[in-house]
Amino acid sequence: MADEGSNGTFIYLIIWLIITLGLWAVFCLWIFWLCVYISQLNPIVFPQRRTVKD
Repeated sequence: MADEGSNGTFIYLIIWLIITLGLWAVFCLWIFWLCVYISQLNPIVFPQRRTVKD
C-alpha cells in the first residue's frame, strides 16, 4: 500500500482538479450565457430583416 503522504497528496490533487474543472465549467457557461444574452439584444446570427412597406 502507498504511504499516507502520497495518498494525501493524491487526494489533494483530485480535489484541486475537480475545483479547477468546475471553475472552468462555470466560466464557460457564463461566457455562453453572456453571448446568448447579447445576441438577443443585437441579433447577429439571424438578423431580423426590416420590411419596407410601400
